[in-house]
Amino acid sequence: MKLSDFGLVKEATSDFTMTQTELRGTIRDPQLESLKDYNVTNETYAIGWVLSFIFTGREALRHGNDAAAEIVKKCTDHDPDKRYQSVLDLIADTEALVATPTDAPA
Repeated sequence: MKLSDFGLVKEATSDFTMTQTELRGTIRDPQLESLKDYNVTNETYAIGWVLSFIFTGREALRHGNDAAAEIVKKCTDHDPDKRYQSVLDLIADTEALVATPTDAPA
């Protein structure tokens, strides 16, 4: 699986970066007030929602105490300082998940 480019993180020095545009999107970090402040923690918020859907097949955040739910919680924490600060850390935690076979249909 590969997730990439939600299209909002840009080089701060780039002439192509627009910061005075309207914030839009279905999965948008509620803590983000301006695109000028957009960074990796805002991106991990959206990734958390996508991972939650992948893990559960539901369009709501995953709840629970297992490792997959903990990853989703860390991605979508209301405090951006408590979220993954590095995509590499998120990848490492996701790759460490162990699949548990079930008899339930996919």
